[in-house]
Amino acid sequence: MRATNLIKRRPSLYNEEFEKLIDTVREVLNILSELHDKKEIFTGDLERILRVMTNITGYLYDKYGKYRKADEEVKTMVTNLYNPVVREEGIKEGIRKGKISDIENAIRVKFDRLPEDLKEKIENIKNEEKLNELLITVIKSDSIDEVYKKI
Repeated sequence: MRATNLIKRRPSLYNEEFEKLIDTVREVLNILSELHDKKEIFTGDLERILRVMTNITGYLYDKYGKYRKADEEVKTMVTNLYNPVVREEGIKEGIRKGKISDIENAIRVKFDRLPEDLKEKIENIKNEEKLNELLITVIKSDSIDEVYKKI
């Protein structure tokens, strides 16, 4: 009799376990989001972790039942976390590239040239504040040597 009750209850047990899994995924996503916001995890690493989570949960849903609602909920949670992160990283990179372009154009206008080695050094600057300071240096400088010294 007991085995029969367990068999009848199996779908209910699966549902309970999948609800727990969804809660766990939600908790992990919140932690990952906090770590990324604090710059303790890089976007590329975050993307790989999210891909693994999606694959694991997808495997479990396929293996132990057709719980499409739960699978879709997990995919939605992952997408909602990852898309804003990627968008924010893209915006920051676009701003950085715009500043680099402004600096390079200012050098060309002021000194009628942009040496390739100087261009490479400028393009390797990741710090936004350093780019701001460099643009001011270009505007105030009397020679391209002053720009080299600032880098």
